[in-house]
Amino acid sequence: MKTENSRLPLDIFWHTVGTFAYMFGLWLVSILSAKLLSYEDAGVFSLCLVASNIAMSFGSFYVRVFYAGDNKRMFSDADYWFSRLFTCLFSVLVVVVYSLGMRYSPQVFWAIFLFYVYKVFELFTEIHSGAFQRHGKMYLSGILNSIKGVGSLLGFVLGAVLTHTLIGGFAFMVGVAVLVFIAELWLLRFSLQVTFSLRDFSWKRIGKLLLFCLPFFFVLLCSNVLPSIPKVMFEKMYTTEEYGYYSSIATISVLIQTAAGSILLPLIPRIEKAYSEHRLKDFALTSGGMLGFTLVLGVIAFVLVYFLGDWALSLVFDQSILQYSSTFPLTILAGTALAFFVVMNQVLIAMNDKLGLIIGCSVGTLLCFCVSETFCRRFYMDGISYALILSVMVEVLIFIGFMVFRWVKIQKNNPCNEREEG
Repeated sequence: MKTENSRLPLDIFWHTVGTFAYMFGLWLVSILSAKLLSYEDAGVFSLCLVASNIAMSFGSFYVRVFYAGDNKRMFSDADYWFSRLFTCLFSVLVVVVYSLGMRYSPQVFWAIFLFYVYKVFELFTEIHSGAFQRHGKMYLSGILNSIKGVGSLLGFVLGAVLTHTLIGGFAFMVGVAVLVFIAELWLLRFSLQVTFSLRDFSWKRIGKLLLFCLPFFFVLLCSNVLPSIPKVMFEKMYTTEEYGYYSSIATISVLIQTAAGSILLPLIPRIEKAYSEHRLKDFALTSGGMLGFTLVLGVIAFVLVYFLGDWALSLVFDQSILQYSSTFPLTILAGTALAFFVVMNQVLIAMNDKLGLIIGCSVGTLLCFCVSETFCRRFYMDGISYALILSVMVEVLIFIGFMVFRWVKIQKNNPCNEREEG
């Protein structure tokens, strides 16, 4: 036990470094797709992200979260690995059907397909990270993820420069992902003696595992679909190049969601404990602090963008993007709203409030679908942000309503609880 505790800071450090290195690498790829190629290619890259986010809901199925909390080892490492193999194969079919249904050109179709193949290896990295974590060597996963992030960025640059195409850049990224995938399997086998053989395969156990994760999969699907709705509608109504300008501007706002979700994640066990022990004061302080941190992050970003936005865009991209710079502050507001959603999502998961999550996500997604086309026609690029802000804030209000309802019910059943705590 002492050894595990002494290794925990190392695991946390490398996991954080690996996550940010990988995500920052992809963020730079989104910028370089415009700088090295064109804004139309940047638009195609954003379409790849939209398609992969939807398909990854099926590929992930929220199994990794369950893996991390499976302290009783209800399922083996092989169960998790083969369930991921099954969901990934199905998700590839989803992305193919989606791309064909959207009637993209062959160039866009193959760009989406290649990029999603790259993301499939990311899904397997998640499962391998779970195995490293279960066996006390999670830091290895973080180191490999760091290598993958840097390697993917360099691979994209090399492929884009040599072929002058987005597909060429993605092909080199897939090559890097394959090498890291092999390294992960090698380390699991020879460092931890973890193997995944067909004799461990069981349809019954895979079905049971996926059934456990089904409610959270629905929430994850809605969470990934909602931000995609106004973007896809805008691209269909206007041009891929115009959408490329918007996606290039909006990439910066994604960092707000990433920061809020990643930095605040360690506080979730504290919220879960406060809720299970019916300590309202600790729960309110922690969850309120998370929302307050997200708000402060959004306000700082908004102020910086308001005064320095044009300078930042011209520095990162070029002068042509400044014709759309007025939409920059709104993308920050939309990113902050999505960060609020991420935080509230985490809080309700800690409370195990599946009903609140499902109702909130369903209403928000349906509302976004209903208003996106109208907003995009009336407000052009700003319509994307308006649709996201309205839909997501309705979701957040529903989440807060369910959270308050749960606590009122607890206080009603335990009237002496707060008096004892005080």
